[in-house]
Amino acid sequence: MQEYVDQFVTLSRLIEYNLPFVLKFLGAFWLVHILNAALGYRLCILGIYPRSIPGLLGVFFSPFLHGNFNHIFFNSIPLIILSSLLMLTGIENFLCVTISIILLSGLGVWPVSYTHLRAHETPEHL
Repeated sequence: MQEYVDQFVTLSRLIEYNLPFVLKFLGAFWLVHILNAALGYRLCILGIYPRSIPGLLGVFFSPFLHGNFNHIFFNSIPLIILSSLLMLTGIENFLCVTISIILLSGLGVWPVSYTHLRAHETPEHL
């Protein structure tokens, strides 16, 4: 039984050690969203434009774009949990997985979508 307690303590210490990085990562999303909201959601133009070469820029920017504060808030919860768990495998693995998810999801959507993907819905559409 003590072995499991020791493993739990080790995991909790690792999560605590990695938490500042995870919160900075999350903070980048919130900073972009606050800036976007202050600019009247004009940064949403950086979303994915399907089947256009300039629209490929959205592959890199769209993960940081959110349609409203509810959207980013409810994305923040799983981001904290999953990022903390992924950080247990190391920063290199975290960066590799994160960049892969951004690229594969964006490049998967780009050729098949029919509309400009802003951030699900911008406030004027809610």
